[in-house]
Amino acid sequence: MGGSRRRGLRPTRDGVAVGVFTVALIGVAMLSRDNLLHLVAAGLLALVLVALGGAIVALRGVAVERVLPEELHAGQPAHGRWRVRRSGVWPLLDLRLEETGGGGDAMVAEVARGDVVEVGATWRFARRGLHRLGAVRLSTTAPFGLLEVWAEVDLPASLWAWPRPAAPAPETPERHGRPQRAVDPDDLDHLRPYRVGDRPRDVHWPTSARVGAPMVVVRQGHAPAPVWVEVPPLEGEALEAAISAATGSVLAAVAARRPVGLRVGRSTWPPRVGDAWRRELLTALAAIGEAAP
Repeated sequence: MGGSRRRGLRPTRDGVAVGVFTVALIGVAMLSRDNLLHLVAAGLLALVLVALGGAIVALRGVAVERVLPEELHAGQPAHGRWRVRRSGVWPLLDLRLEETGGGGDAMVAEVARGDVVEVGATWRFARRGLHRLGAVRLSTTAPFGLLEVWAEVDLPASLWAWPRPAAPAPETPERHGRPQRAVDPDDLDHLRPYRVGDRPRDVHWPTSARVGAPMVVVRQGHAPAPVWVEVPPLEGEALEAAISAATGSVLAAVAARRPVGLRVGRSTWPPRVGDAWRRELLTALAAIGEAAP
């Protein structure tokens, strides 16, 4: 929920104005010995003292958790949320959450004692690669808007911003291919999990019974050709453009349900399918030129 905290307290613009007016009114009341002025000054002083006491305890018993987006492309907004828990005596009002870089700012109107409130937030990172997040700043001007109390909570986290997708690059032919033998289009190529729209007659019932889930037969004549995506050895903006095009190619191949492979320098990822594979390839593209976490 968060580590060490750094706290602070400062008057708002309204607080400064009320404070100056209160001091001036107290001075005038003492000089004039007007009982009515004394009553008004005492009321304003009591208001300031109550605001000070409320500000001191406002952020006590507050725990916050950052729920980051599962997927994020550079330059594109991604939606996550904040989870705020209140265990103090009084409800928490008008809580602002802010962190440096990447967005994620949010506002919580009220968190009652013992409640857990979730509020949406949007993160955006300009560049691809690994991003590390640190402290989040909590602040509120409740109860009267005269004082702002803030606390910085350490919430270390890291996430990959995948490259911004661009138009797919031309497919790269297999460079290590061997002469292809003639195949019967009805020969078995592989089995894959059932998808909505598959024909029941294509289900391989013995394998489905063994694994406990429907598995579909893919024949040689129906197996999609693999897609090879390659990032050439470039630098600067040319490299970033090539990475964006490679990202578009990976996403297009996944959308078409085709096996997709990747070559970056001497590293090779042979063609495979699946959502986990898509994530691995996009993370590999995001990591070009960066150290792994």
